[in-house]
Amino acid sequence: MPVGYIDIPSGLTSSTKTQLVKEVAESLHDAYPIPDTRLFLREWTAEQASIDGVLAAPFRPVCDFIVPPGLPADGKRMLVSRVTSPSLAPAICAARSCRSRAASA
Repeated sequence: MPVGYIDIPSGLTSSTKTQLVKEVAESLHDAYPIPDTRLFLREWTAEQASIDGVLAAPFRPVCDFIVPPGLPADGKRMLVSRVTSPSLAPAICAARSCRSRAASA
């Protein structure tokens, strides 16, 4: 079964999380058409994350995939291009603005 972990800033709306999970799950299932595709969200508060040593720096969602071996390189490219595509931009922008608000609080 394909499994994905998505690290996101805390405070995203339910609709943003739904959009993010839906699009990543579809991309993962298209690459690995195996039943029981799973995604887990891990939320991080501003105090729990840093980038280059800067605590509470805004960050984009990070996806880690644990999948069966054997997907051809073209399939891997397709998966990565879809989960980093502009169609996910609203969710990514929401994550950045959410983190920026938390950092300024």
